Amino acid sequence: ASVSEESGLYKIRLKINEDEFDAYATKNGKLLFIQAFDLDKPLVEEESMTESTIGDFLFSGDEICKENEKPVVYYFGTAACPHCQWEEPVLENVVKKFEGYISFHKNKDSDNDKEIFTKYSEGGVPTIVAGCKYFRVGSGETLGEEEEKKVLTALICALTENKPSETCKEVQDLIDQI
Repeated sequence: ASVSEESGLYKIRLKINEDEFDAYATKNGKLLFIQAFDLDKPLVEEESMTESTIGDFLFSGDEICKENEKPVVYYFGTAACPHCQWEEPVLENVVKKFEGYISFHKNKDSDNDKEIFTKYSEGGVPTIVAGCKYFRVGSGETLGEEEEKKVLTALICALTENKPSETCKEVQDLIDQI
């Protein structure tokens, strides 16, 4: 969209679809900074700090969001994101175990549920919002696929009051840590 000079760097205003954001590049063109932080401001506002729980998920303190009396699990990602490509099939595998107990909103390259996305993410993907109670921006790749499945299962069990019981009893130790 535009280029200007700021603090000895080139400030590049990028527009992708309808979204705009700033990136910075060194004058020699060797380094590109996709995100910049103003070090004169705190990185995290104190009132926005939340407790963390298993799997690097954060606890929002919000009421459980429901659709047709079932907790809603939201997924936000893009086809171009390698971390989304890793997370999406893992999450889909887990939510299949909860058919009839949850509502799953898969938002891949979509503006659906944008108000939920902007509330729980500053734009990063993948983002998972479990019942508006638990959320994480980023994938569970560092945990590994099996542990990520267990974490996701435990969080959803916490939302469904341990239903289905045969699925939830397998991760009771994690549910107790939430």
